[in-house]
Amino acid sequence: MFDYFFVYGSELPEGSGFPIYGTAHLIWLASCTVVVIALLVLYHRLSPERRRHMDIAIGIFLLACIVIREIYLLAIGFFSVYEVPLHLCSLAGFLCFFHCLKDVDWAGQVLYSLCLPGTIAALIFPDWTYYPPIHFITIEGFLFHFGVALYVVCQLISKRIQPDIRKIWKVCLFILICVVPIYFLNRKWGTNYWFINAAPQNTPLEWIEKVMGSSGYLIGFGILALMVSSILDLLYMCFARAGKS
Repeated sequence: MFDYFFVYGSELPEGSGFPIYGTAHLIWLASCTVVVIALLVLYHRLSPERRRHMDIAIGIFLLACIVIREIYLLAIGFFSVYEVPLHLCSLAGFLCFFHCLKDVDWAGQVLYSLCLPGTIAALIFPDWTYYPPIHFITIEGFLFHFGVALYVVCQLISKRIQPDIRKIWKVCLFILICVVPIYFLNRKWGTNYWFINAAPQNTPLEWIEKVMGSSGYLIGFGILALMVSSILDLLYMCFARAGKS
């Protein structure tokens, strides 16, 4: 079980991974969900001061996950342009750490409207399934993504994040600032950060690419991101209003 715990993906024997929605995937999702729910119940019962301590602890945990992953890659000699923490979920980890220290509205809007659905999508369609169910990358992948989701929901509970569809322009501006340089870096390096140059297999993005073609994929991706962000903002506002009535 632990023979390949630190072996890099390209060095693993064929068939080492686990299928999406297979037993291992479902066990990981169920186990982490139970832990997150328990932590959310605990967070809800904490005083404001202790909530802030937990916010900072989660932020540090997420930053540590990113740093430890990069150290691991350097240690085994497989750090490359393909392993730079530029994916949306990695940036979400940095944003959570930034937000836990400095409460700024744009970061909260981005975390809720963009990073939360991206993180959930990564858990439903993980791109690390070629690793064994018990592997450093597998463990880091599930714990990190659930950690991002935990942080965002905690901020909704404490109301440090208050989504507002009228502020969706902040999310759009963040996307524009990030996507343009990352798109050209992808072209230069042959990478696919944010999955904006090509759709990952076995995901809804693959369907968009098939329907709209490679030339229209980015447009379709952008429309999907805007739709999801808008729906999430509207849902939050509806629930917030219902809670006040």
